[in-house]
Amino acid sequence: NDRSILNNGLLRLRDYYIKLNDTGYKGEYVIYPLSGGESRIVCDIPNWCDIVGPNALFAYAKYIVPHPSGEKFASFYLNFRKFRILKQDGTIEYDVDVSFPFEMPEYEQMNRSRFMAYASYPHPTNNSIVALWKNLCNGETSSYTELQVWDWNGKLKRRLILDRYISFFTVDTDGVLYACTMNEPGVIYRANLSKYI
Repeated sequence: NDRSILNNGLLRLRDYYIKLNDTGYKGEYVIYPLSGGESRIVCDIPNWCDIVGPNALFAYAKYIVPHPSGEKFASFYLNFRKFRILKQDGTIEYDVDVSFPFEMPEYEQMNRSRFMAYASYPHPTNNSIVALWKNLCNGETSSYTELQVWDWNGKLKRRLILDRYISFFTVDTDGVLYACTMNEPGVIYRANLSKYI
C-alpha cells in the first residue's frame, strides 16, 4: 500500500491508480480502478487562462500528491497561485486561490508572462500538506524560501520562511525537513518542523 510518488507520475490511491491526462483534452486526470475495468478521464480542465487543447497540459502543469489514506489527493499548480484537493475519483473537494493581501502584486496570465507559484512536489502527511512556494515572475530569483503548511480542507496552517534558499525537500515521519539546492550539490539542510506540521 505504498502511496509514494512514482517516477512515471502514476499514483496509487485507495481504489484507483491516477495519473495526469497527458493529452490536454477533456479532463486533468486519468483514473484506473484497482479492481479492473475501464479507465476514465476525470476533473474538467480549469479555465484560468485562455490556453486550450494540448497546450493546456503545460499551462496547467501541476504536482500531485496522495493523502496517506489514499482517499484523496492534492494538486499544486506550477503557473498559478492555486491548488486543489480532490477525492480519489477526481471530484474537487476544495479549489483554493492562494492570496495574501498587500503582499502579492497582480500577475499576468500564463500566456503573457512566465510565473512560478509552486515549484516542487509537496509533502503530504495525515494532517498537512507542506508545499514549496516560489511566487516568482519572469525569471526572478529569491534568496529565501517559503514553505506553506496546509490542512486537507484547504486551510492555511502556517507559513514558514527559511533562512536558506532550497530547491527540493522532503519531510520524514518525525517531522524533520531535509532540503537541498541546485547550487550546492554536496549540502543537505535539516530542520525540525514537527511542531508546525
